[in-house]
Amino acid sequence: MSTVSKKELKKVRDYCKVIIEDEISQELICHGWNATKSNIKIYQELSKKIKLTEKEDFVIQVAIYFLYTGFGEEDAKPYQGSKSIAEDYLRSEDFPHDIVASVRKCIDLKLDGGTPSDITETVFLDTVYSYYGAKKLKKRISTTWEERNFLRKVKVDLLTALEKKNKEIEEHSYNTSVAKKCYDYRKPKNLVKLKSVINKEKNKNNLSSNKTAMTMFKTASRNHIDLINIADKKAGIMISINAILMTVMIPILGSYIIDVSRFVKPSSILILTCGAAVILATMATRPQLSDEEIDKDDKFQGEKSLFYFGNFFEMRKEDYRQAVKDVIVRDITLENSIINDLYDMGAILGIKYKRLRWC
Repeated sequence: MSTVSKKELKKVRDYCKVIIEDEISQELICHGWNATKSNIKIYQELSKKIKLTEKEDFVIQVAIYFLYTGFGEEDAKPYQGSKSIAEDYLRSEDFPHDIVASVRKCIDLKLDGGTPSDITETVFLDTVYSYYGAKKLKKRISTTWEERNFLRKVKVDLLTALEKKNKEIEEHSYNTSVAKKCYDYRKPKNLVKLKSVINKEKNKNNLSSNKTAMTMFKTASRNHIDLINIADKKAGIMISINAILMTVMIPILGSYIIDVSRFVKPSSILILTCGAAVILATMATRPQLSDEEIDKDDKFQGEKSLFYFGNFFEMRKEDYRQAVKDVIVRDITLENSIINDLYDMGAILGIKYKRLRWC
């Protein structure tokens, strides 16, 4: 690397260090300055056995230094912030457009995935995903999960994070022969350990041992029964009273026993009112049913409760059974489902009592 490149790389390093240490929470162990230095060290070990030009070497190191600079704010896509910070700095320092574009593309691959198109992107990805084939993978995933929940408002549970990472590792493959030699041999071992952790997490939270899930089933059943009884009793009383009035009034008005000409208007109003009351009382007993199917996102985020029959009455038994099993082993999803179930119950009761009040 030329003297100018070394000088520029040092400026980039110092600039990124200030951002990461001053603007990013010290709680972000996997996305802090130590993690950045670790990635640089891994890259340097890989680059010793890979032929790279000075420009390629410079781009990879710059991309690694800027990779975590966007984690200073609560954002669903902090790597997007890292890319913006990198672009702004490199353009302000008049770096060539091809270098700026290469750095942006490297960070883009970490942001959105994709296939690397040149050796720069290939080595960069092998570096940042080297931990797939390193020791203490489970600890790394757990720490990353904690940091993710720290940064974002929408939380996910550990089991979901483990399953997602397990799928990513299964689909991932290293691109350079050097990375394959260094990390491929440990990846299968990590996957076996990770699947074991996932199974333990599921067994720990299954229905038979999860008191929260058992309590939720009991509470949901009791609420459903209470809801039906209250609605039936109140609406039944209103239907009975108004039906009796209509039953008595209509024959009298339709007969010639008395002169009803003077009572046509008030009697008509009374009959119409009774009819409307019967309709409203009947509507109050009508359950609130959802016409939309519960999709995968709703299920794993707990947006729609699987404990209210109105959400699942059209699901196949096998699908419902699997959906409930998926929910009860995820603490945060189960918690969201419980909260949403209670909210939905209150909203439905509000509608029913409003109709009964009109009645």
